[in-house]
Order: sequence, then structure tokens, then C-alpha cells
Amino acid sequence: MIGLIVLRKMLTVCMQQDKSIQRIIVAAMNPGLLHTDSGSKDAMHTASEGATAFIRKVETIDKSGTYHAFDEDATL
Repeated sequence: MIGLIVLRKMLTVCMQQDKSIQRIIVAAMNPGLLHTDSGSKDAMHTASEGATAFIRKVETIDKSGTYHAFDEDATL
């Protein structure tokens, strides 16, 4: 699992440094555990709450190469 997190972060930074990608903000986001019908039943937030937090965060990102994770303790 840690390898995937590192890979995701590295890919985000590499894309941010790619000069052929102009005027595009690249960011990696992890919504964490979300309570869904087919997913985790012990998650503290619903998929709808996760989507709302995701949209709110996307609207505030102002630079490329960033990683945002919402964990169980995060305030959505």
C-alpha cells in the first residue's frame, strides 16, 4: 500500500514538472474510507460527503504537484 502512495505522489510531481503540460493544475487526491453500499461500513463519512469535500478542495487548489488526503479524522 505504501508503494502505491509513493507512486501516486511521484507521478503527480512528475506531471507537474512536465513542461509540455501547460495551464493545467495536476493534483492527486485520496478521499479515504467512505461509507458506501459496496464498500466500507465502518467509515465515518458518506460518499456524498466525500464528493462535497473533493469539490471544495479542487476549487481551492492553486498549484500543481500537490497531494491531498482525507482521512477518518478529517473535517469534511
